[in-house]
Amino acid sequence: MLVCGRSRFRLPASVRKRWLTRDPASGDRPGGGVVHSIRDQSDAPNLIVEQGKKLSSHVAELLFESALMESNPADVPRLYDALLEVYAHRADSKAALALLRRMQAAGVQMRRFHFSHAIRACVKEPKNAMDLFLRMKDAGFKPTIFVYHTVMRSLVNDTRLSGDTRFRHTKKMGMVESLREEMRENGLMPTIHTYGVLLYCYSKAGEVDKAEQLYAKLVSENIPMEATIINTMLQMRIEHGLNPMPLLESMHKFGLKPDPRTFSAIAKGCTITGNTGLAVKMFKELKNPDIEAWGSLLRCFVSARDVEGAERTFKEILDVGLQANGFVMTNMVMLYSNLHLESKVRMWVEKAMTMNLGKRAVQICRTLLIKTLARTGDCVAAENEFKKLWEENSADIVAVITIMNMYSKLKQADKVLDLFEQTKHRSDFGNRESLYNLVMDALCRTGEIERAKMFATELTSVVPKPSIFFYTQLVKIHGLEYNAKGIEQVVRVVRDAGLRPCTEFYNTLVVHQGLLGNFEDAEAYLEEARRNNLASRKVWTSLVRVYVKGMKLERAERAWDRMMAAGFRLDGRTRERLEQLRESRRSGGLSLI
Repeated sequence: MLVCGRSRFRLPASVRKRWLTRDPASGDRPGGGVVHSIRDQSDAPNLIVEQGKKLSSHVAELLFESALMESNPADVPRLYDALLEVYAHRADSKAALALLRRMQAAGVQMRRFHFSHAIRACVKEPKNAMDLFLRMKDAGFKPTIFVYHTVMRSLVNDTRLSGDTRFRHTKKMGMVESLREEMRENGLMPTIHTYGVLLYCYSKAGEVDKAEQLYAKLVSENIPMEATIINTMLQMRIEHGLNPMPLLESMHKFGLKPDPRTFSAIAKGCTITGNTGLAVKMFKELKNPDIEAWGSLLRCFVSARDVEGAERTFKEILDVGLQANGFVMTNMVMLYSNLHLESKVRMWVEKAMTMNLGKRAVQICRTLLIKTLARTGDCVAAENEFKKLWEENSADIVAVITIMNMYSKLKQADKVLDLFEQTKHRSDFGNRESLYNLVMDALCRTGEIERAKMFATELTSVVPKPSIFFYTQLVKIHGLEYNAKGIEQVVRVVRDAGLRPCTEFYNTLVVHQGLLGNFEDAEAYLEEARRNNLASRKVWTSLVRVYVKGMKLERAERAWDRMMAAGFRLDGRTRERLEQLRESRRSGGLSLI
């Protein structure tokens, strides 16, 4: 067993027998022995790439370290190239950036394809991708068309500022289009892949009209079509309530056939809109669907909270002889977790733990169990499950956030702070901002406003560009201080920074503007949320509640009517309070609330 960094990982037997020799000092111990060398050093880079892509980056790292110990200095750059290619294939940005630093320290000369691989690894992190892109140009290397495509995709893959990818990222789309112009200036003519990337960017940013115009241009100019372009357009049309059937019919015109990827695109759109009927109809047209296609169909039923459809789909997966994978099992657990069915969640988590799903899938299932227990009020059981994960060193940032959120709602700020101190320096958690936000939320719930403001100040020094969730906590702090001007200033900063407001941001604004008696502002924020497709049931309910608390019966009833017209129902507790206000008015009393 070879030690690589802090991890100990055993190479598969097929790799050991074919490519590696053992240290003679290890003797004949079963399974023992440290990797001594790769038998054919000239083939080491190819072996690293092949096994790293096929098995895992851990295998590639072990082979890399083994080859590095005995390679000639002239062959060392090829080994680094191979490992960087594996990280690019697996989109492992953290490992790729660390390897670049190691290459520079080792004196390996940077080449264009090094930057290309590193940018590909950072496709989900636009800041790192853009930084590498600029460094590449500063180093005198001319970006290839593939590099431009990767950077363009990364810009709209940024979900840090917005959880809703249908929002119009005007600023980012401007950067995407400027990159397209830069390509032309550098003599790189757009290919069908360029158009596919542009359509993908327009779709992610919600620029439906521009996407439709570009697609119409491709059709009118008889540019050879690819299935990926049709798939992107299908998903976008379904997400925005447009008719997808003409696109499906056009696939035959272009000589293309619907495949599992096509169905996956349709299923993603149906997951957002809840149109399970269309998903089932298209699924029936697939021949020999694989487990990924079955998983996409299952996801539609889970999103629609259709227990019967989800259970039927899972049974059919087993009936056709397929093995449920991690995606399928986590979706089944998520279904029952969303419905707060604790016994079902426990049963499916236990089933998942007996299957060979991989560490990450089991970790997600157990985190969903903790979330279910916290939601159903079984806080002791949730705490016990979290302690098991923590002791096994398997608790990720989601599990920590779940348990901290539970403590916050219970107004146990001391427990939130204890867990925060244990986790804030964990580099593997990455997103430390969410931990700070939960601490501020807990302190606001217990009325410790000054301490909450201290953590807000500390956060701005740790995270230079906070997300919308940080500003949501600031609105809460100013609201508890009855500081209307402070709230207005936060809103102005959010708009100037181009941040995408989330549902919770609008809900917090409605609540605190209503409590301050600024009912017109509360109405205005709800209308803005409605225009941005973020007026959830929670936001509508908050508006009704602030009118009830403010003794505004007529306004509360009008808000309730509009809420029902929008397709939402008022919860029993708020209805009861509204009825108390009506009774108070009829009896001539001041208030029974």
